[in-house]
Amino acid sequence: MYGTEEGRLVLINCPAGKKGSVKILEGTVGILDGSFSNCEKITSVDMPDSVKSIGEDAFKSCSSLIKVRFSNQLTDIGNYAFYRCDSMQQVHLPDSVKDLGAWAFRYCDALTEVTISKNISDIPEKTFGDCTNLTGITIPDGVKTIADDAFSYCSNLTIYCSSGSAAEKYAKNNNIKSKVTDERKTQTITTDNDNIEKTVGDPDFKITAKTTGDGTLSFYSGNEDIIQVGQGFSVEPGIYLPDEEIGVRIEDLVIITEDGCEVLNHFTKDLIVVPEE
Repeated sequence: MYGTEEGRLVLINCPAGKKGSVKILEGTVGILDGSFSNCEKITSVDMPDSVKSIGEDAFKSCSSLIKVRFSNQLTDIGNYAFYRCDSMQQVHLPDSVKDLGAWAFRYCDALTEVTISKNISDIPEKTFGDCTNLTGITIPDGVKTIADDAFSYCSNLTIYCSSGSAAEKYAKNNNIKSKVTDERKTQTITTDNDNIEKTVGDPDFKITAKTTGDGTLSFYSGNEDIIQVGQGFSVEPGIYLPDEEIGVRIEDLVIITEDGCEVLNHFTKDLIVVPEE
């Protein structure tokens, strides 16, 4: 349900029985307090770049929510906004975010990796408290204060930060493992001719490659982590032929199940030829 606030489109409420993926309307500027609270069957949320604020309790107890595409114009995330989103696995906050609420991601049990916005200066109380599987968070130099209990009971956490930063000092004072940015673990992706390295935690990563004559293109990752039931992935096979100035990429969101995977989005993969005018 949508409405207007001071002449601007806002999302007021999502029906509790809503299932699967949610795409918020283009032009929406705010997601109001409690809009999706207890919507236990939604699995992903796609926000347009018009969204600037997420209210308190907005996605509280959305226990099946795995993936959120945050607006690149988002500035505010309210208290308890994603509290007890038990299935969310990664959070990469865009650099537009300036204010992060207390308890915003507390009890996100499946959360493993977080990147904080460069424009956030304060991480308040229990923001990531009891995220027991959180293993890595990248905290930029813009963060100046971190509450003592911001990462309470995150016993496996490593903080990635700059040397001499507030984040590094916080880690030392709270007996949390830390690594300066250039010491982060790298992964090597191997093609037939080249090895390409990426740093874990980097939000952007691009590969440019050419196929052989038979059109075959494959990559091997040295990451040996075991895929678990309930995890979500974006599968994005693509091919780009610079000489012909053409390219295509097919994207699917999938959830791992006991006997394979479930595809969340459905669209024809048939080749559609558009005639020239």
